[in-house]
Amino acid sequence: MQSFLLIPLFIASLCSALYPSSLVYQFPKGTWVENLAVRSSGTVLVTTILPNAAVYEINPNSSTTPKVVAQFSSSLAALGITETTPDTFYVVSNNVSTATGAVAPGSNKIWRLSFPGPKVALVSTVTNASFLNGLTTLNSQTILAADATAGAVWAINTTSGAYKKVISDPLMSKPASEKVVGLNGLKITGSTLYFTNTAQKVFAKIPLNADGTPTTSATKVASSTNVPVANTESYDDFGLDKAGNTAYCVVGGGNVIQKVVLASGSTSIVAGNLNSTDLAEPTSGQFGRTTSDAGTLYVTTSGAINIPVYKNGVKYQDIGGQLVAVKTS
Repeated sequence: MQSFLLIPLFIASLCSALYPSSLVYQFPKGTWVENLAVRSSGTVLVTTILPNAAVYEINPNSSTTPKVVAQFSSSLAALGITETTPDTFYVVSNNVSTATGAVAPGSNKIWRLSFPGPKVALVSTVTNASFLNGLTTLNSQTILAADATAGAVWAINTTSGAYKKVISDPLMSKPASEKVVGLNGLKITGSTLYFTNTAQKVFAKIPLNADGTPTTSATKVASSTNVPVANTESYDDFGLDKAGNTAYCVVGGGNVIQKVVLASGSTSIVAGNLNSTDLAEPTSGQFGRTTSDAGTLYVTTSGAINIPVYKNGVKYQDIGGQLVAVKTS
């Protein structure tokens, strides 16, 4: 999730050999699509911040209109989503103001979506958290949530709803004066937690114990400081390939995807362009799960609702959140 505050545009061009991409679905104006999870059936679940807190299901192989599968009427926004066991997903929601970025105290909630149906149930209200954002799965009964303003990670037991702070690291923090969020996306591969920090413009990693606590301090893997952006915003969330060797970090302020080789930290821009609406303020990514789309990275966008795109001198803003398919292989 990126910041809600607009900052003057910085125009730049970006040239690279890019992967082909195609629009799967574009929501109406006023829709901010924030995150996604891909079901084993191949359909894509996407969360929305605007116009309300909801989860939609999209069939990327069909032209049918997305179906609303969950709405959280007590919240203003739905953010991170993760799967723990087959077809059981967890979603974070809260009352974040899109005008100020402030989150109402005590509004961070974790919901369970169990398919078929889905059946929707409140699992936990994480009252001590400041601003829960990204989610990832630690094990079948524990998820980890990024606290975007506190610079911490919370572990939530999906059976009891109990929660505790398990990580607080300098690479997860953000300066109090910084207007954009800090800790953002989370993903685990093996026993390593990878994460993005929007404020620090870093993609980093930290090794974990089985209970989600760190074995040592976090280290930087890559940075987005050299990516041309329209304002100060950098990384949002990211997707990992199936092998767990490569991350695809979305850069919301640059309308691009940065490929990061985890072993070396080498980076390259593989999709999008600062002055293009193909990926209008991307927010997250995840790979397909069927044989036909295993090499396809599905990317959500806010539709430039927060950061306008200038294309051939024309300003594009709030064009409607998108689901885009990027062919990486």
